[in-house]
Amino acid sequence: MFKIMDVTKPLKKVLIPLLLLISCTNKEHQNDWDRNKLKGQVKSIKERIYNAVVKSKIIEKGAKSKLFFPRTYEFNKRGYIDSIMEYDNDGSLYWKSIYKLNDKGLLSSISSYRKGNKLKVKSIFEYNDAEQQTELIRYRADGSLTNRISFIYDELGNLIEQASYNADGTLNLRWCHKLDSLGNVIETIWYHANDILFRRWVCEYDKHGNIQKEFKYNEQDSLCHIHTHEYKRDSLGNWVWRLSYRNGEPLMITEREIEYY
Repeated sequence: MFKIMDVTKPLKKVLIPLLLLISCTNKEHQNDWDRNKLKGQVKSIKERIYNAVVKSKIIEKGAKSKLFFPRTYEFNKRGYIDSIMEYDNDGSLYWKSIYKLNDKGLLSSISSYRKGNKLKVKSIFEYNDAEQQTELIRYRADGSLTNRISFIYDELGNLIEQASYNADGTLNLRWCHKLDSLGNVIETIWYHANDILFRRWVCEYDKHGNIQKEFKYNEQDSLCHIHTHEYKRDSLGNWVWRLSYRNGEPLMITEREIEYY
């Protein structure tokens, strides 16, 4: 769940990054397969999310979730994301994001299209001499500035803080990351521009590096939800099924169809 965050539009939900999380490490020569801890040469991932229902004490797949769009991630043979497509539950294309790399293999831009053909947002990435992302600038289709996000790293090259600024340059939101020894994000804290707490997120990982448990806190730093996740994996070790619980109750089932080169 990434590890590149889909920054082409605001996060609609904060349950769990399904594939694309923020990569808080800056290790050289990592492609998107590496960042997302994918094994083998993945060509595409089709991800569909359903409500979890309990029938006769058995947890089953119910209707498609109305909270999360079905998604397809496409990778090139070098292991980098080429595109992400989101679909309405009727199967029609709702949103398409095209990823472009520069000559160093770094993500240079993401162009996002509504209904697949109408450009809505273009995101431009800037880097320092250490090839770390320093800024993300988002523009509307008419070229006007939407917002920008800055990135701050520690001495080891780990991403530890981000800040979002409005088009007029004023600070909107700031968030800080705490990492474990493997570079996994174990805590993220969001703050309003006045440094008042907005929310806090703490998580634990399984031996495969997938999120196993999440703790969600509100602006009073009170625990709101605990999410836990169970996985099934294919022969290469990539997860293809996940059952998510909220506060001990079955919440949703995520299915992945993975195609390999």
